[in-house]
Amino acid sequence: MSELETTGTRLRGLKAFARSVSLSNPERKRPCPNCTKIARIFKPQPRIARIVHPHKIHHWIASLAEFRNQTNCPTCLNVVQCLQKQVSGDSRYVNIWFVRYRWKLYVNIVSLDLTPVGPHKEHSVVGVAFDCLDRDWIDVKRVKEWAKFCDESHSGVCHSITDPWWTFQRPEQLYLIGVTRRCLVRGQEMDQYVALSYVWGDLLAPFQTDMYNFNALCQDGAFDIPANKCRLPKTIQDSMVLAGLLGKKLWVDRFCIVQDDLKHKPKMLKSMASVYANAYLTIVARDGSDDEFGLRGIATNTPRKSPFRFFDFGPDCQLITTVDPVNQTYKYDTRAWTFQEEIISRRKLDFVHGTVNWTCEKMFSTENMATPSDVPLRPNTHRLNILSYASLVKDYSKRQLSYPEDTLDAFGAITTIASKSMKGGIFYGLL
Repeated sequence: MSELETTGTRLRGLKAFARSVSLSNPERKRPCPNCTKIARIFKPQPRIARIVHPHKIHHWIASLAEFRNQTNCPTCLNVVQCLQKQVSGDSRYVNIWFVRYRWKLYVNIVSLDLTPVGPHKEHSVVGVAFDCLDRDWIDVKRVKEWAKFCDESHSGVCHSITDPWWTFQRPEQLYLIGVTRRCLVRGQEMDQYVALSYVWGDLLAPFQTDMYNFNALCQDGAFDIPANKCRLPKTIQDSMVLAGLLGKKLWVDRFCIVQDDLKHKPKMLKSMASVYANAYLTIVARDGSDDEFGLRGIATNTPRKSPFRFFDFGPDCQLITTVDPVNQTYKYDTRAWTFQEEIISRRKLDFVHGTVNWTCEKMFSTENMATPSDVPLRPNTHRLNILSYASLVKDYSKRQLSYPEDTLDAFGAITTIASKSMKGGIFYGLL
């Protein structure tokens, strides 16, 4: 099969997968004049825009005051709420703009990027379906669908690896959290586990596995004992819930490494490439500044604050957008240990900005299915050359460590992979 045919097959698979998520339309009242105008503009334009006007289509809708005056229209009031904080004066006109295959609703220089909702093939360059999201809770069924699609379509690339350049033997002493038994268990060869990548919290007296409590934490129900449960960080609690919903065990460094065992810990630190590369998937807890933030939106007692807004302009014109800036700095992205954990992981669930995204070697998908892609999005770390290796070193050098003596260990997984690509390997950073 040619490369073009292979790409086409992958794209059709993505389309079929995305279309499998159906949209349940809520009951609607008769649209107001503003919504009717937007719906009339929106419906025919995406198809026409590609043929006749591929770059730009622009329409004036109404003033911000006219949107505000539609007190019985929740969609108009939603538009006002999104724009009024950044725009002064109700005389400004609301415009809808189609540019470079993207819809924008804007006033003056303030704009909202809009993504169509529903299985309308003409709305998207790749022709996928988009869905409306629950404001408070993440749909775990969708997470399972991402994983299932990858399981069935990406063998040999995202899992079941046969390429010797990207194959790692599992550590001999691999401890996992058995989420059903609620304790530490000895990992077996066939065990599938979810790895957690997160920012630690309290470093003075953290609850973690040591030689003193190891045997106790291996007893069934150990993590449910009140004295232990009250000290279990929220992010780890939620990760245990999510791993259980996925039917997997969980690997977390602070519990699955015996922190004061001078034999076990050094071996595990040298095996980080193996731990994250062999994980079924990695939970990236990017939101929050420490391990008490949790995975907001997982069906526990902490709902999320969804960044998405839904606009219902009519039966065939529903759009979704984010209202807060997503280009912000997260503490996760400043820490040294998380650098290699994120890069090494083949499949990631990224909890960021109140939502969850999926990234694997061949697909990226946002929770509302807005940007599916079959193009690899991360560095090809198992085929590094000297320039790409130098780039990773440069990026890593900007990260922060609580203990400077961890500098080599926190980059060790990348060095392990890079050594396979460099003739003669790497010796203390020298090629």
